[in-house]
Amino acid sequence: MELAVEIGLVGVAALLWLIFLIVRTILKIMQQSEAQNELFYFLLLVALGSSFINMQFSFPYQMAMPSLLFGLYLGLIAKQSERFIEPRKILCIKPIKKY
Repeated sequence: MELAVEIGLVGVAALLWLIFLIVRTILKIMQQSEAQNELFYFLLLVALGSSFINMQFSFPYQMAMPSLLFGLYLGLIAKQSERFIEPRKILCIKPIKKY
């Protein structure tokens, strides 16, 4: 509840969307990777889940180390997901012709 008060409904929605995307990406990685990598990413999912649960009862992300670990975890997930998930096409806007 305190988190909802601090960041508002839009912030809570964005946080829930981020959690959904992270979990979905890790599950895709686990399904399509080798057994050794599957265990690593399962443990990464457990670490992120426990970090989010801890975040509900304390303020770990106000210190430097939990934020650094969160960034490291997201980097590991992003690098591994490049192997299995096709990148989306980027919207290209053509410049306006001058007359």
